[in-house]
Amino acid sequence: GDLDLAEWFMLNAPRPAFAGTEREYEDGVEDLRALGCAACHTPDWKIEAKPAEITVMSIDGSGFGSGSGSTANYAGDRRFFDLDVRYDPADDRLEGTLVPLYRMQGDAYVRRFDAFAVEGIFTDFRHHDMGPDFEEVDFGGVTNRVWRTAPLWGVGSGFPWGHDGQSLTIEDAIQRHGGAADASRNAWNRLSRSNRERVLSFLSKLVLYDIESLPTDMDGDGRIAPSFIVAAEDTGYERFNPEWLFRVPVRIQGLYTNVDGVQIRSFAARNLTQAYALDLPLRRDTDLDGWPDAWDRAPTVPGFKDGVQN
Repeated sequence: GDLDLAEWFMLNAPRPAFAGTEREYEDGVEDLRALGCAACHTPDWKIEAKPAEITVMSIDGSGFGSGSGSTANYAGDRRFFDLDVRYDPADDRLEGTLVPLYRMQGDAYVRRFDAFAVEGIFTDFRHHDMGPDFEEVDFGGVTNRVWRTAPLWGVGSGFPWGHDGQSLTIEDAIQRHGGAADASRNAWNRLSRSNRERVLSFLSKLVLYDIESLPTDMDGDGRIAPSFIVAAEDTGYERFNPEWLFRVPVRIQGLYTNVDGVQIRSFAARNLTQAYALDLPLRRDTDLDGWPDAWDRAPTVPGFKDGVQN
């Protein structure tokens, strides 16, 4: 059950964003294409939709099963939601919009497995010879200079740069490119200083952000509420929090006076068991020793699995 929760978190973790205008983004992508960088740092990828199930027919025409091919289980967008993060120049901040990727069937969340355009990832996921400046000798004495194209999303927050962290600036990482990237590095060196600064400014806007404090339209009403009510509690301004999407949303502690006499808004869950379904068979842990009762041979005695070893 805990592994399922961890997988859900990793699958739906929001992607990095571009902290600039759409025009700045489009111009930046064109600059990368002109330099030849986009041949490996591919801007976008498309996830194809999961094919509709087909009925496998017997020779006499009677149906005896259904399926959609061996790759069908891996096709389609497997997430439950997308967080579309855009820069708002009016407020000079990033803002999110929650995009549901599921439909409700009774009280169950059923994923649609639609197609999805993955924008701004900037990688071809391939390995390339990056030349002598990216050469590395491992502990076994093997020399390697072939590396997978690093995604550029979040590169503006990526100090230091390079797979080995040896570049203290983005420009230094660019200058280290060689081998398959020789032509692109040479094109970079022919640019005027002002054009280089424009590309560097674009790359610096491919950023990470604090997910839990991101102002976000969670309920799809087209606005970010200054006071967002969840489970009868004021959670403050409307922000991204996947706990609001649970079948039983987390109910926070709310306004609370701490030991220093300062009033704060506590996000501690008051209904943790119900929200996180800690009483489900594969999650129940009676002795709170980290081993679910389903695996624990002594579920009422704390200890390493059998209740004896520590």
